[in-house]
Amino acid sequence: MSLPSDDLAHLIGARICHDLVSPIGAISNGLELLAMMSETGPSEEMALVEDSARAAAARIQLFRLAFGTCDPAARMRFADLAAIFDGAFAGGRLSVNWTGPDELPRTEAQAGALAVLCVEAVLPRGGNIRATFDGTAGWQVDTEATPRRETDLWTLVAAPGAGADQMRPAEVQFGLLAAFVARSNRTARVEDGPERLVLTF
Repeated sequence: MSLPSDDLAHLIGARICHDLVSPIGAISNGLELLAMMSETGPSEEMALVEDSARAAAARIQLFRLAFGTCDPAARMRFADLAAIFDGAFAGGRLSVNWTGPDELPRTEAQAGALAVLCVEAVLPRGGNIRATFDGTAGWQVDTEATPRRETDLWTLVAAPGAGADQMRPAEVQFGLLAAFVARSNRTARVEDGPERLVLTF
């Protein structure tokens, strides 16, 4: 039995995230214990390591959602989706404002995460991303941040199968989102004008 390449990619993502969650969590717990045992509190060096471990754990949680396996019957609270991104981008140049129902299918949450990661990839200086989900209309993800890095990979999202050979490892989210769009029998549209980028699907 063979698996579609995007299904295999999700399984690989889930495996990597699963294996990294425990050791990074153990590092964070160990740092907390060391801080509690210290009479003077955590040093600047320890605080830096603790912040790095916390950021890594948050980023893995994001990658687990975006790149891991997903039960089609599962649902996710919209607040939890927003919290994952708040943790992953805390203290950075990028922020994401989410709008939608109290909960949504986990497959849609995964697609929204992939879409936001696609938009993030073209924002070298960060910015504010707005992500809106409607059960009937689907997703709209947009930003007014400039400058934006040009990429031909939007063609892949709008026309799955085109330009896949141009993807780099840091851009795999474009291919996985394209696969979701094709599998869902949807049409993706990208408006990348001088003032605003809008992705709908």
